[in-house]
Amino acid sequence: YCQQPVPEIFLVLVASQSRLASKLQPLTQFCVPVAVHSPRGAELVAFVREEFRRYGKEVDDAAIHMLIHYVGDHTHDLQMEIAQICNYFQDNPSIRVQEVEQIAGIYGHHSVFDFARWVAEGQKEKALFALRTLLEKGEKPQTILYFLLRHFTILWKMHGWRMSGVRDDHEIQKKLNLYRSHYEEYKKQLSKWPRHKIHRVLQLLRQTDEQLRGRRVSPDLFLDLFILQILN
Repeated sequence: YCQQPVPEIFLVLVASQSRLASKLQPLTQFCVPVAVHSPRGAELVAFVREEFRRYGKEVDDAAIHMLIHYVGDHTHDLQMEIAQICNYFQDNPSIRVQEVEQIAGIYGHHSVFDFARWVAEGQKEKALFALRTLLEKGEKPQTILYFLLRHFTILWKMHGWRMSGVRDDHEIQKKLNLYRSHYEEYKKQLSKWPRHKIHRVLQLLRQTDEQLRGRRVSPDLFLDLFILQILN
């Protein structure tokens, strides 16, 4: 294209500064580089306000600053969170701090630990949202599967200790090398997961891992399907 450009067609290449300085540098003689910086400060506030208006919502400054605090200043992450807030509060003409706190406060800083806990608690909507967010932030699918495997292995071992006659919570907690607060969370989840269900989860984890390793497709499909299979 650069050697024989077509007047009716515009070629737009988008790249980070580091990539432009290396692989795309030879192309700069054929084009005009344009530096586009992410919005900051007042520009970022205006960007967030305009995104809410696209959904027909007004938002006050306090809510905007709280949203940026929870989500960060990446425009794509902010757009995702704004869509989530507006979809949840469809009937609200305006968005205030309370609405941002209710949604972004839950989803803004979750980790693979939170994701595994929500799966074990059967909170499908939260788990699926967290899964997509983790993948978009660059979390490796195998890491996500590892933490799920770890979580359900602990539940499996708790069943095993109880079946072997160990009933003392402190003793089981010590054998599993868990903090007391973490052990109490697992204990609450145990009633939702009898041994046959955990066995099925472990089988599906192995199948999903094999599918991810053997196919060059987006991991979202396999991981979403896995969550739906174990929580439906």
